[in-house]
Amino acid sequence: DRRLANIASFAPNISFGPTGGASGTSTSISISGAPSYDTVVLLDGAEISDPYFGGGTTVYLEDAIEETQVLTAGVSARYGRFQGGVINAITKSGGNEFDASLRYSFWQQDWDSQSPAGESQSDELNETYQATVGGFILKDRLWFFGGYREIPGSSTTSLTSTTQESYTTSTSEEGSQRTLKGA
Repeated sequence: DRRLANIASFAPNISFGPTGGASGTSTSISISGAPSYDTVVLLDGAEISDPYFGGGTTVYLEDAIEETQVLTAGVSARYGRFQGGVINAITKSGGNEFDASLRYSFWQQDWDSQSPAGESQSDELNETYQATVGGFILKDRLWFFGGYREIPGSSTTSLTSTTQESYTTSTSEEGSQRTLKGA
């Protein structure tokens, strides 16, 4: 999993807090012992923190991240509201060389081990397609970078535990990211 919180977990002074996580995760990241919701997550200087559970929402392409910085102590007040620390991600912006990536990921729930409770697992194949490209328009002056991700839609039908009524959950995600920078 290439989420920013999982990347930040390799830094010192990081733990996973008791706060329930967003997006279905069971825990959230805690920096310097502060509550998970007091961690600030930035993407190119803009805050993308989840104000209730901490961590950052996935509004970026993983292959478009150039650098992830984790600030755990002695953090400047310019970063604003936080008690524990700051996770700061910087996206790629192109350069004097052409660079591209193409990624296809697939995963299936029944490939994971089952808990002792023996819950059922789906055999539906989950696929993700992602591509990025970057380079120069004018060497040493003007660069570009772009990316695209598509997660094909899927639907899951489940039953409620008490009333045994069925409900359907549908997911579909498509996104793009573009950058144009000049010197």
